[in-house]
Amino acid sequence: MSLSERSRAVLYRRLTTIIEDEEAVGEMLSNFPATDADRPATKDFVHAEIHAATIRMITWMVTLDIAMVGLLLGFFRKG
Repeated sequence: MSLSERSRAVLYRRLTTIIEDEEAVGEMLSNFPATDADRPATKDFVHAEIHAATIRMITWMVTLDIAMVGLLLGFFRKG
């Protein structure tokens, strides 16, 4: 879950009173995403993306192989 700008500002102000090192607080808050798009990828997400890409690649390769066999058969039948 991402932090809103308001929440980020409140946390920054409060933490700097406790920690007294603004750079350290900034670095810590940088580990929390500012938007949902900034979420770190999970293992499950990466696994699903790799699986989907593999399926697309296999489908493309099989289609290409079938097309090549068809072209070769057509070439040799005419010759």
